[in-house]
Amino acid sequence: MRKQNMNEQTSKTYLTTPITLLISALWLFFILIVSGVLLEKVIYKSLWSSTTYCVAHTILEPLYFIAGLAVLIIFVYLFRQKGLGGSYLTGDGTGAVCSLPFKKRIKIMLVSLAIWLLIFVLNAASYERFDADGICSRFLFFEKDYTWDEVTTYNVKAGFDNTLEFSLITSDGRKHAVTGGFVMTIYEEVPDHMPDYDYTDYIMDVVILLHDRGIDPDIDWEKAENGMMQYWAEYTEELRKYSECK
Repeated sequence: MRKQNMNEQTSKTYLTTPITLLISALWLFFILIVSGVLLEKVIYKSLWSSTTYCVAHTILEPLYFIAGLAVLIIFVYLFRQKGLGGSYLTGDGTGAVCSLPFKKRIKIMLVSLAIWLLIFVLNAASYERFDADGICSRFLFFEKDYTWDEVTTYNVKAGFDNTLEFSLITSDGRKHAVTGGFVMTIYEEVPDHMPDYDYTDYIMDVVILLHDRGIDPDIDWEKAENGMMQYWAEYTEELRKYSECK
């Protein structure tokens, strides 16, 4: 009887599948929508100046989402009554159930959330800002400004998603991606006097500016265009014309 009571008390520290699904859905909504809006509307918006055209995330952007999914998996494993997995592991819908005491599971969950929050903060404090004067590169508490005189070349290639990946290379050898690759989010500051101006226009202006300064691109144009979807291939061809004009 005593053992049965202990089992009943232990079972109360686990969540049923419907409740687990509800909490999981709310968490996904939070990491995908709410926190993203917080980054865009509050944190990155404060970085804009009258000459800023876009703010690009760093490699920490995908890491932030991956960490959020890891927190979700840990939560399901620790607190779902039938554990992580389910019918594909056993016939009764039971997966890998965590047998740790409730207090230890709470501690593990809190540590997981703390790690995710740390990555969120690191992501918010790391960015590349591109404006009329050059580049501002920031990682945590370290910030460095680059003028156009410090840009030695630029690169255009097809990203992993067949879109444009445009990067500026500075004299210290660093690569600054304006768009493409893991730089998945661009926040645009549209000048009031040019309502149709966006980051593709900014890239075009940068190419023209660098061309006028005698800076040649480091690009295999045909390879870049062949790896892109039609819209970006046509846009890249326009960049090529400006870069090669005499």
